[in-house]
Amino acid sequence: EYSGFSMISENGSLVRKFRSLGFVSIFTLEAMAILCAVKEIKRVEGERFTIFSDFKSVIVALANAKVSGRTSFLI
Repeated sequence: EYSGFSMISENGSLVRKFRSLGFVSIFTLEAMAILCAVKEIKRVEGERFTIFSDFKSVIVALANAKVSGRTSFLI
């Protein structure tokens, strides 16, 4: 069984898609999706970007890393 994610631009066109092998955790995929979005933002010119996510576990891990200075090896 596969899992994956994709990135869609503001105009609705597909920017990137990724499909993983079945043994990759959802947390890993969520972290990869956010990382890919950040890399895409760095690549494109522009001033304002929004990443929409319901990946609460990854968002909490990122927030905790800022506070504690400790991170998961995935973050």
